[in-house]
Amino acid sequence: MEKNMLRLNKNGIISWLLSQLALLLATAILLASIASITFYNDWKKEGEIKALAMNIASEIASMDLKSYPNSTDYFLPMKPYKIYLSTEYVRIVRNDGTINKNISVVVHLLIKPFISAGTLPWKNGDELHNYLLSKYGYSGNASDPFPSTDKEKVKNYLKDELDHLSKNLAINPFCIDVDKPLHIEKDCIYFKNGEELENIGILIINQEEK
Repeated sequence: MEKNMLRLNKNGIISWLLSQLALLLATAILLASIASITFYNDWKKEGEIKALAMNIASEIASMDLKSYPNSTDYFLPMKPYKIYLSTEYVRIVRNDGTINKNISVVVHLLIKPFISAGTLPWKNGDELHNYLLSKYGYSGNASDPFPSTDKEKVKNYLKDELDHLSKNLAINPFCIDVDKPLHIEKDCIYFKNGEELENIGILIINQEEK
């Protein structure tokens, strides 16, 4: 009799342990599934803004490859992202993450653009040439080039402006307004060397009204 009761108790204990293990295993699988879905959703959201940041950086790099003055308007997606731009990088932040509330990506730029963020005395190519005309007596257009002897003077001016701009945007990057297109412009400043024209190419980025 005692042997039968002992056997039943052992069987009961083993059965109870097995049911508990099964419950723990099922719970672990459920938690793993939830975590997997959560990580996937955040990864997908991060991938979305990284693709956008890379696209903006690519548009800027593509414009730099132009060998003549050119421009394009880049229209941003109407989504609740914060998009920041400096002379060094594009940064996009969204605040709908599950694990981490803020999801952020940074894509570095291949070329340093001039960004019209209130610190430059000009905001586009036309205004730049008017400024150069008032400052140096030459607009730097193909029809009114600088003498080649002024090349270093103009290069130093552009370098000083870009250095000052870079320092300001390193502290307070330009926050892009997604309701307006991003105007990306390649401009050239011309110099006359004998009968030939040389030029310095620069990138200018600003936001104009639609």
